[in-house]
Amino acid sequence: MKRFRVSAEVTISLSTVVMAKDEKEAIELASARGMTSIVNHSQDEDSEWITSGEIDGDPMNLVAEEDED
Repeated sequence: MKRFRVSAEVTISLSTVVMAKDEKEAIELASARGMTSIVNHSQDEDSEWITSGEIDGDPMNLVAEEDED
């Protein structure tokens, strides 16, 4: 049998908190923020996009490549 590494894409939920005069400005401000690392335990929702701590998506677009290790 051959060994394969299978990779996938997954969509997860993120959130951030902004102070804005309306929804349009809130989206503009949020769009300019960076992403946190999934393993970042000191997430700051007032300055970056954060995760809930859960990966809540399903794997999709799977690709299998023969693993040479």
